[in-house]
Amino acid sequence: MDLRSLRLRYGAMAAFGLSAVLLVALGSWWFLYLSAAVRREADLQVALANCHGPASPALLAEIARAAERRQAMIQGEGSLLLVLLAAVLAMLWRLVRAERRFRVEMRDFLGRVTHEMKTPLAGIKAVLQTVVAGRMPPEQLPELATMALREVEREEH
Repeated sequence: MDLRSLRLRYGAMAAFGLSAVLLVALGSWWFLYLSAAVRREADLQVALANCHGPASPALLAEIARAAERRQAMIQGEGSLLLVLLAAVLAMLWRLVRAERRFRVEMRDFLGRVTHEMKTPLAGIKAVLQTVVAGRMPPEQLPELATMALREVEREEH
């Protein structure tokens, strides 16, 4: 394996890992920030309700219920975000692995095709070099020409 392919392989893995970490961090930050914002909003509403005297227990209970509903909404959305993020990361990981397997299979395929093409050509080249060098008795020429034609047919198929 050459240096370029190592850089590509591990560079892609490093980029994928970094992306995954950043996405999880962003999702977690979003979840924690919104949860804190709901708590601050509820505290602010209680403070505003108490601004003109003590707030009624019914108003305080309504503020608490609204804060709980918003907190549940944020927890649900955050959970869905993390589940979807995990699914996307799993699909991307499978895609990266499939691309890597494809690259290996393509390299092996090209190696086999190259070998299959070079073998008949080597036989034809040897026959032609022998004919050109004049080291072949004339009675063997038809036999070698037939052998070279078989190699050409093999190459065609």
